[in-house]
Amino acid sequence: MEHTHEAHADRGHEPHAAGRHEPHPAGDAGTRADPGTETVEELLREQSRLLRELKVRAGDPSLRTIERRAAQLFADERASLPPATQSTLFNGGYTGLNKLVWLVRALMSWDRYGKECAPPAYGAAELDPWHERWVALTQARAARRSHRAASARTAATADPADPMAPAYPADPTDPAGPADPPPPRTHPADPGPPDAPGPPTSTRPPTGAQPRGNHEPLPTATPAGTAPPSGHPAPETGRSPAPGGGCLALRAVAHTIGRGHLMGLPPLEASDLVVAVAFSPGEALLATSSRDGWVNLWDPVTHVSLARLPTGRQDATTALAFSPDGRLLAAGGPGTLVRLWDPATHAVTGPPLTGRHGTVRAVAFSPDGALLAVACEDGAVRLWDPVTHEPVGEPLTGHRDAVHALAFSPDGTLLATVSRDTTVRLWDPATGAPEGEPLRHQGAVVTVAFSPDGALLATGGRDTTVRLWDPVTHEPAGEPLHHPGAVFAVAFSPDGTLLATGGRDGTARLWDPATGRSVGRPLTGHQGAVYALAFSPDGTLLATGAGDRTVRLWMTPVAARRMTGDAPAPSGPADTAPAS
Repeated sequence: MEHTHEAHADRGHEPHAAGRHEPHPAGDAGTRADPGTETVEELLREQSRLLRELKVRAGDPSLRTIERRAAQLFADERASLPPATQSTLFNGGYTGLNKLVWLVRALMSWDRYGKECAPPAYGAAELDPWHERWVALTQARAARRSHRAASARTAATADPADPMAPAYPADPTDPAGPADPPPPRTHPADPGPPDAPGPPTSTRPPTGAQPRGNHEPLPTATPAGTAPPSGHPAPETGRSPAPGGGCLALRAVAHTIGRGHLMGLPPLEASDLVVAVAFSPGEALLATSSRDGWVNLWDPVTHVSLARLPTGRQDATTALAFSPDGRLLAAGGPGTLVRLWDPATHAVTGPPLTGRHGTVRAVAFSPDGALLAVACEDGAVRLWDPVTHEPVGEPLTGHRDAVHALAFSPDGTLLATVSRDTTVRLWDPATGAPEGEPLRHQGAVVTVAFSPDGALLATGGRDTTVRLWDPVTHEPAGEPLHHPGAVFAVAFSPDGTLLATGGRDGTARLWDPATGRSVGRPLTGHQGAVYALAFSPDGTLLATGAGDRTVRLWMTPVAARRMTGDAPAPSGPADTAPAS
């Protein structure tokens, strides 16, 4: 576990030994930041500039060299400075104070001639400017969040036609706020959440459907139509189409989406309850897994089933994840094993990852693809090398019940895990050490996601809330979001401007994570609980998987902006989806 930083105020520590190397210009107190006069971006740029100067002064060591040097010097602090973290800092990103100070101390362990010397002691006076600069940056980030939330509240008060008003009218007799819509009819094949006990499951396809082989197209599906009747427009979804120019049909579709009606494309028909969905990084594939143990690969544009991958089991494959380069697809579930496929050839790659640890609840690749994290029923998380199929390090233990979901931060320096024991835990995957104290819900926590910039962590569970956290300070980032019924899935859009939630009520909902307010109307159409969500890499599609044996695709506000010319022209195959 990393140390706390109260020692920065402790002058009892031995100062940096005199004569080892001269004072570093980057540590000069004259560069201290004033949070009242500089923006977050300006503070990050200044910190990046000073770090780069420090790196050059140290002889411009490589990131791997810095990583090894920090691990050697600060072994007692269990320092972890992977290249991804260093790259984040050198390129103007934000990280926790410990990692910033480790980097600064490591760089100061070379003198101006590039010779090794003793680094500043923890809490040395010459580190104070870096500490104060980080404090100013953290305060500026918090102030910006508060300002955005206040602006949204002001706009809502000033404009009675608030585009982000609750999706359903408020019940004047209910002090808790807006009334929830009646839950949709539950599909007979939907026994409840995947981890709930239920009757034995048949692997028979839905009535009237025949098992389809690889490459056999789906029967033509009836379009799902649009979302509920007219309501307030969604925020920042693009201007109304100009009177002239462009395809009239696409302009009309874009206008509909821009008004908050996210249009549903024809649903994909699975053979059983859908418990996981994932887009490949290249957008060419959509993977889905069902309670009957099959993993399906689909073309998200044509809706053709490209392959059915047998998992060798007759019960749910509850976890799916593509590797960052798209060359591997991992799937896990009951039977305590994880299989890896090559999605291009549909062939299994190597032996399964096995163990006597109970059902595999979730899998996730690290951003560099070097690790595969596996969440298990026994409350532990295990790390594997997806190339050698060998375990990496010791299991991460601390949860007292099954781990339902996990996610790596975008820079790979944190791993978040959530459990039925009501806690959220953060880990350093390089050392296996926990990062801070657990975060808590009021019930089992079953889903988790990092925002694309790593500044927010979203967690959802059976207490009907989605909570947003600052993963660095471990403090809440605003009030909880309330989704009617238990929350089974959360996902951030690739640009970080939307957060999608899905749950027991059979709807998916969109939120603005900066303000905590709902965006548009709930996405309705499923006749069972929504268990899985995934945005396409270009952000134009949202896939939802549910207990009614279907996967639905929704065109997002990003698709509207593409159609109206408010964003770069589409380049990927998924961009043709509106024409499906």
